Amino acid sequence: MSNTKSFRSYPLYIDTLHKEMKTFGARNLYDAYNNAFIKDYGIEFYQSLDFENLGIEQGFVNGSRNYIFMDKEVINHLYSLKYKAKTMANLKLPFDSFAISPATDAKVGGLPVMPIMVVSSDAELKGGNDIAKAFGGQVSKSMNRPDVLFTITVTEDGHKAGNRLSAKVTSSELELILQQDLSDVTSPEIFSDCSKEWIRPMNKQQGVKLIQAIKLVSSFLLYNQITQDKFLVDGFPEAFSKKPKRLGLMKRDMSLVRGCSFSVDAPKNDSKKSHHIRVGHYRQLMNVRYYQGEYENWERGSRWIPVNPSIIGGGEAHTQLSQ
Repeated sequence: MSNTKSFRSYPLYIDTLHKEMKTFGARNLYDAYNNAFIKDYGIEFYQSLDFENLGIEQGFVNGSRNYIFMDKEVINHLYSLKYKAKTMANLKLPFDSFAISPATDAKVGGLPVMPIMVVSSDAELKGGNDIAKAFGGQVSKSMNRPDVLFTITVTEDGHKAGNRLSAKVTSSELELILQQDLSDVTSPEIFSDCSKEWIRPMNKQQGVKLIQAIKLVSSFLLYNQITQDKFLVDGFPEAFSKKPKRLGLMKRDMSLVRGCSFSVDAPKNDSKKSHHIRVGHYRQLMNVRYYQGEYENWERGSRWIPVNPSIIGGGEAHTQLSQ
């Protein structure tokens, strides 16, 4: 039996769109979409979440299609980490755009973790403009929002034509999300500024799923930033390096794609069952004294220190690298 791990890949629709443009003509295709959206939803196509998602996917393609693969142990550990943050304004992306490919056996709250796409404001803006130009320049994208840390999109069912949940996440919204008790989520008020044009309003389950995805992304970004890319390693898992069609590509196109595997320095509990691990967390350094000398050029709030995990009730804490 093969021990090769299996991962979910984000189902891109953008490649299909460009093929349809060549087949039907860009203007004809846009008119067909536009008429359908006016009839079914009462809005222009360029106002829809579907059009916005095309810009997001185009931004991902423009950025060399960066895939980050995570196994279930990594995902579980990222969800367990706690961050005491005063501000999220200094959160950095490892790439302008990337997609998280979770292991197929990864679950949160009993539900499978679905692929997630993340793009910066600049990448989304350029992608949206590229889509507008591809449709003949007859539509326009809104202005860039400098307060947005990133835009996130998660698939609901794993199909390229399926429903997407999407939100533009600001620093203040992220701080709120990280404090959110998922059992108390009743509606996505925190996304009200970017959901006014949505053609598919979110129900409670969708809101929880989106917030869970944002929590995973933010925990990954913080952990990766704190560890300075130490655990972000170039290379595809065997399942994808041998079968590029799983990324919607032919073998000759693999040079257009970048794959990375992400691991974590996770604690392993080898003590008795009566003992338990107090999960480690990270504390953000805000005092000006931490930004002197060799750190004088660092932005305030960009340094973090680990508060190590410990075994409560005796025993020893061991470190294991999840790969």
